[in-house]
Amino acid sequence: MKVSELAKMGGVTPQTVRYYESEGLLDEPRRGESGYRDYDHTAAHRLRFICKAKEIGFTLREIRELLDLDAESTQSCGRVQVIVKKKLVKLEQTLKDVRRIKKNLQHLLKCCEENPDDCGCLYCTLNQPAWRSSADAESKSLADVVAHRKAGL
Repeated sequence: MKVSELAKMGGVTPQTVRYYESEGLLDEPRRGESGYRDYDHTAAHRLRFICKAKEIGFTLREIRELLDLDAESTQSCGRVQVIVKKKLVKLEQTLKDVRRIKKNLQHLLKCCEENPDDCGCLYCTLNQPAWRSSADAESKSLADVVAHRKAGL
């Protein structure tokens, strides 16, 4: 099948298919007499795997690692578990970060709603040294920074 047909089956662009090929995620297909790529059904199966893996959050590097595993090996099952567990740990950290950001944004909105005449609320709060520093952002909530600002400190 042509690259455009394969791309359509996978819900991606032909450029994406060629990129995956250049990155070694898809095997280089044979070429017809005209020089066009001619993909087989194995490529379609592999592309569907890549797309599903991306859909659930795997990076191309992780997908390459998964594709390189031998599906028949019990060692591969253990390696898949390690990869998935690492992904879950990263996801938990991301969720923690998102919850912290949400909490801070909610507090900032409350501050701005309580002080509608203080249009510098956002600018001043975010420009506080404690807010700009990632280390301080973890140890101090936005509420602490706003309270600090209101106190004139």
